[in-house]
Parts: sequence; C-alpha cells; structure tokens
Amino acid sequence: MVVSLTTTPMMCAYLLRSQRAAQHGRLYTASEKFFDWVLSLYRRSLGWVLANPALTLVVLFLTIALNVVLIVKIPKGFFPQEDTGAITGAVRGPEDSSFPAMNDAVQQIAGLIGKDPAVANVIGFSGGNGATNTGFLYLALKPLTARNVSAAQIIDRLRPQFESCDGSFCFPSSRARSAYRRSGQ
Repeated sequence: MVVSLTTTPMMCAYLLRSQRAAQHGRLYTASEKFFDWVLSLYRRSLGWVLANPALTLVVLFLTIALNVVLIVKIPKGFFPQEDTGAITGAVRGPEDSSFPAMNDAVQQIAGLIGKDPAVANVIGFSGGNGATNTGFLYLALKPLTARNVSAAQIIDRLRPQFESCDGSFCFPSSRARSAYRRSGQ
C-alpha cells in the first residue's frame, strides 16, 4: 500500500510523459495509423452490433448450436488414435499376492486374450518394478486387413472377460498411445 501511494505516482510522473510533442520515426507513425484503422473498424462493427441486437443474438445462438454439433461429432482424445497392431496391459493383483499366484493370474488372462480371433500372440509375465502383485501383457495383433477392427475396439471387446479373473485387474491400453508418449511428441 505504501509503495502504491508513494513510489508509483512518482514513477508515473517521470515515465509516463506526454507523447504529443515528441518526434517519432516512420515505423511508429505507420503502426499508429494501422492501430487507428483497427480502432475505427472496431468502432464501426461495435456500432453495427449495438444497432442490430436481434441479428446479433441469432448469430450467437447459431454459433453455440454449431459448437454443440462439433463437440458431439468430432472425435475427442488427447493423443491421436493410431493402430500399430500392438496392445499392452498391466495386471494388478491383491497386495498380498505371491509371485506364483500372480503368475497364474497373468497366464489365465493371457489364455483368455489368446482366444480372441484378432490376437496373433500374447506374452505375459509377472513381477517387475520390485512388486510381486503386478504383471504385464503384450499383445501382437493380426494385420488390420485380417482383423477388420481397431485396437481400441479389441480392448473394449476384451474388457468384460477380465472381470472373470480371480482378484486381479487388467488395464489394457493401445500400444500406440504409450509409444507416442515415450517419443515426447
């Protein structure tokens, strides 16, 4: 408060002097003419909008409706969806799971996944990151022409099967997203 009441007014008196008497170069004069033109364009458009409120409201509501349509129609996602033909998955078991129990759970999930017609190979292993209650899966998919479904559709199709596993949870994700994240793009 002390600075705003004492130092700031003194600095303004020193720094903010009138520019009317000062001589300016061509660039300054040209940019001022441009800014004056933009200001006059804004004044005219604002005057038109204030003179035509009904039309302005119609344009506003049409813009809102267009935004709603675009939000519904355009696919959303933080990373672009790309099908690389691979899916990774993490398996998490109870905190007190032993390595053999977790290995059995991973192999059970890998067996369920291997039955899917779009999956070419499944590799599953337990352990990693110093925990005995985790496991990992790597799914190699058949070529896109042979399976006719995307990796995201395969994940959605496999999710209900994971619920039948005893006490372990599987979190599949498309390999493309994790590869995209690692590449730093």
